[in-house]
Amino acid sequence: MIKTTKTFYEMTVNMLIGGGFTSHIFYTLFSATLISIVLLDIKSPDFRIWLFFSIFSALYLLTVSRALTSEEENIFGYVFQLFLFGIIFIAGFSMLYQNRGLIHDTDTTYLGSHCLYFSIVTWTTLGYGDFQPSDGSRFVAAVQALIGTLFTPLYLAVIVKQITYKAHRG
Repeated sequence: MIKTTKTFYEMTVNMLIGGGFTSHIFYTLFSATLISIVLLDIKSPDFRIWLFFSIFSALYLLTVSRALTSEEENIFGYVFQLFLFGIIFIAGFSMLYQNRGLIHDTDTTYLGSHCLYFSIVTWTTLGYGDFQPSDGSRFVAAVQALIGTLFTPLYLAVIVKQITYKAHRG
């Protein structure tokens, strides 16, 4: 049996026209990008950030799709890549909070360490309540919680696939 490696183009085409979970997520992110183009001024920093997150989300989902359908024995590279994606997402949202501010007690804070902490807590949907999004960052926090809720189980699915693959191979 000859093992073929799909090119990035082939995987993208399969993802777009092949149906399934990944193509639905891709279309959702593409729609979100189009909505942000309509709602935001193209020259605004918000547009660039949302466009970056949309493209980055599509790359994340493509990596998950590749990892879950891979026949490779060791997919540690995919696990590491997805972990880096998560860190970049958390840091990116942290920068958004730093620009918009967070509410701590009754004061507004823009400290990077507070914003990073809030970003991690929001990504994992823990929600301790010690920091709250300001009016300008509530939508950002909601989007981050949704992305974290979606992407964390996908990351875990890749890890579980690796464990079960090794258990069956002996």
